[in-house]
Order: sequence, then C-alpha cells, then structure tokens
Amino acid sequence: MSDLIEKVKSEIIPQKKEEKEIKEIADKILKKAENEVPEGVEVMLVGSVAKGTFLVDVDIDIFLKFPIDIDLKKEGLDVARRIISNGEEMYASHPYLRGEIEGKFVDIVPCYNIDNVKDLKSAVDRTPFHTEYVKKEMNGMENEIRLTKQFMKGIGAYGASSSVGGFSGYLIEILVIEKNGFEGFIKWLSECKCPLIIHTIGENKHRDIMVMEDPVDSKRNVAASVTVDVLSVAILAAKTFLKNESRSYFFPNHKEKEECGKMTIINLNRPNMDDESALSWLRSEARKIIRNLEDFKIISCEVKINKKATIIIESEIIKRSDKIKHIGPEPWKEGAVDFLVKYPNTSIFEGKMVIAKNPRFETIENAIQDLIPEAEVKSKEIMPKKLPWL
Repeated sequence: MSDLIEKVKSEIIPQKKEEKEIKEIADKILKKAENEVPEGVEVMLVGSVAKGTFLVDVDIDIFLKFPIDIDLKKEGLDVARRIISNGEEMYASHPYLRGEIEGKFVDIVPCYNIDNVKDLKSAVDRTPFHTEYVKKEMNGMENEIRLTKQFMKGIGAYGASSSVGGFSGYLIEILVIEKNGFEGFIKWLSECKCPLIIHTIGENKHRDIMVMEDPVDSKRNVAASVTVDVLSVAILAAKTFLKNESRSYFFPNHKEKEECGKMTIINLNRPNMDDESALSWLRSEARKIIRNLEDFKIISCEVKINKKATIIIESEIIKRSDKIKHIGPEPWKEGAVDFLVKYPNTSIFEGKMVIAKNPRFETIENAIQDLIPEAEVKSKEIMPKKLPWL
C-alpha cells in the first residue's frame, strides 16, 4: 500500500532488540513454570507472543495445562502463585493470576489439557488450539496482523472485553488470514453491513450483531463480543480510510477541543463481582435510568468499570426551566371535575383539559437521585466522545 502504511509498520513492529527482550522474558517465565509445576502439568506460551503478532505494549500469556480431574480454582491458582508470588487474582470466565515481571504484564492461566475442543471444560481450554491454528495458517502475515490490530486499536474497536465490545486479537488474526492481509481486510470491512452474518452456527438465531464460526470450534461464535456500535465504527472507519488514508486512524489525535454538549456522570458502588459480570449489571442499571429520563432527550450512554461503576450520559438538556403540558380528561368524562378542582387554571385544547405545570424534576440530577438515592451524580458541559480518528 502507501508510504503511510510502511511508516506505521516501522513504528509498531518491535525492533529486533525489543523482540529479543520479550522472548527472553517469556523464556525465563516458561523455565520457572516448568520447574514449579507438578508432574502431569504442561506449560505452554500462548497468545500474540507465541504467534509473533504482538504490538509493543504486549502482555505475556502462559497457560498451565492440568489433567481434567484437577480443581483449577484451587490447585491451578496454587501452582500459578509459585510462578508469580505477588500476582493479583483475576476472574473472567476463569480464575488466573496477573503480575508484572521486568516491566511486562504476565498472565498465568490454568486450563485443562484436552486433545479435542469437543471435550473442553472451560472457555480457556480453547486458547492453546487458537494459538496452534494461527501459527499454522499465518504464512508470514505477522506484520499484516500487527498493522490491522493497530488500526482497530486506533479507531477504538480492538478488544473483546465488555468495556470495549470490539474485535478480539484472535478474531482479527483469522480475518486477516482469510482476507490475505490488511488491505484485503479493510476493503472487505468497508463493504460490510450490520448485522454481519459470516457463518450460520447451528441453531443460532443470530442474536449477536456479528457471527463468525471459530475455526477450531464450529459451535462457537468467535465474534460474539462485537457490539453494533463498535462494528458500525469499524465499517465507517474502513470506508473513510480507503478514501483518505491518515495516520490518525492508527494513532488518534487527542486535540483540545471546545467544550460542548451536556454530560451527566453517575457513580455507583461497584458490586463485588468480576469485571464482565459487573459490566453486565451496570448496563442493566443504565437502561433502567435511561427509561426514566425521556424528558431530558438522551443522546448517548456509555458505562465504565473501575473502582467505581460509572455511567456517562449525553443529553440535549440537563435542566428544565420550561413548563410542561399535562393533559387531563375530556370534560364529559369521569374525573373532569376533580381535575379542574386540582388545576383551576385549566384550559381546553382539542377537546381535552390541559394545564401547564412545572416538571416533576427540574434537573437530570434530581431525576436520577430520585431513582437511585445512593448515586453520586454530576452534570456539566463537556466535549462528547467523537470518532477517534477525526
């Protein structure tokens, strides 16, 4: 492709010295793990380091493959702690340890040692198969995959966690392999529509916005994490990139912009659960709040999980100073007299009794705190989130 692409590649592909350092760190951890694990447990380097598709800000993933009769939560984590004694216990669909070694984040993940994905007992049991598949099929496209990952990262579409709702690294890898490189991937993506059903999977009624069969597990939708908003952003980014290539797709410009728009930030106490479950709960809370804020003309909403559970709402208005029309019964119906007694300034409009009254809640903050009294709520003028490459 263009000179721009070659320049981006030169920035994102690790230098030989960097690549050597990362591989040396991974080898040290592998050797330590092999010395610490009990007999019958295999140690395997997986993920982007094993495949050679990693970017500069890489995490190292080490899997401990246990016999299927072992309690992973207990024995798996006990063995993992021998490798990273100060590791933090993490949970997604599985327990694992995360720590830092020589400036690199390292995940030590216990899984079951299976010969066929049909026998999997936990979601992570597939990961070794993913690593082997990509290594076998890649055919020298490591740097094309890196370029695509950087593009998707730049436009905010890289990452399968609930907080992103985007393309996993593995999904990007298999798409780049299938489309024969970055250029083929971008051209294909620019022609896609939502919903994007690449394969039909069993009895799947295609509730997911994107459906693609996992090459190593025909019953699994490898694109289940992708949300309609992120897929829409990715399609739009591909279309506009083909018309006007720009570095900002890979490395977004974070310019200071004039504040505009009306944003409300809601902080809730985070429930005692893993990130994925907490995000699911928070999205449910956000939907409940939005349903009760119609008068404030909601534009968009996003959620974030850190120490607090945060909902960020963009709306047309955050304060209502105007009167609202309250419609009463028709004069000949039951309740008309009572309505008039309650509202002596009633008028008749189009055959119905109407009155201008103050809104129940004059501010969006009051409306939210009436619904969730314990919430910390703050509204302000701010620049709403825009497409990152603009």
